[in-house]
Amino acid sequence: MTRILAFDTSGQHCVAALSVDGCIVASRHEAMQRGQAERLFPMLEEMLADMDATWSDLHAIAVGTGPGNFTGVRIAVSAARGLAMALEVPAIGISNFEVIRHLTGVTGGRSLAVLPAPRDQWLWEATNDEGHPIAAGMVPIGELGRHAHIEAPALIGVWSEKMEQGPSTDLDGIRVPDVAPAVSVNEFTTRLSGAIADLAALRLASDTHIPRPAPLYIRPADAAPASDPPPVILP
Repeated sequence: MTRILAFDTSGQHCVAALSVDGCIVASRHEAMQRGQAERLFPMLEEMLADMDATWSDLHAIAVGTGPGNFTGVRIAVSAARGLAMALEVPAIGISNFEVIRHLTGVTGGRSLAVLPAPRDQWLWEATNDEGHPIAAGMVPIGELGRHAHIEAPALIGVWSEKMEQGPSTDLDGIRVPDVAPAVSVNEFTTRLSGAIADLAALRLASDTHIPRPAPLYIRPADAAPASDPPPVILP
């Protein structure tokens, strides 16, 4: 029996799920603008207790690596790496772009995954014929095709209310012949922790070497740099 604990704090939420042998048996979702660092571990402990499970029952920790809120991503990734080290289990990082591909059923081949970003921007990631990421960036709405520089057979993403229709299938000269089913921001957030757990289970079953999770940063930080040097995250 393989138990995977998954969680994410990359946005205005604190979400978690427990997977047992590839099936989601418990999940939690709380919307919040701040306080994720204080709420995360109590939420995880409550969920484990409800399932009569303990930390020592876990076989892996899965975590969302972003892109998203800088502080939120670092909270979750640091927690996952600390837990994995203490429990002597793997820590598996899953990006929001991987979650988009999973939720829309685009699991291989070339695609262009997009996420809404602050100030009317798109975050995007392109994959090659093997489904591996080859490029990523952030662009204003209406300029996605100018920067994506690939002929993408599938355009997939998360649409906010402001971007209800998603980007056009004709992206400044890049023709996207197939627009895959998209998910709303609410659906994405609700299904996020379960998708992270599902993807982590697949990776745990297939990979012999799993690198430590690291934050995925696409856009520059909004805040001015601190006067003190940042803490070092070990490789």
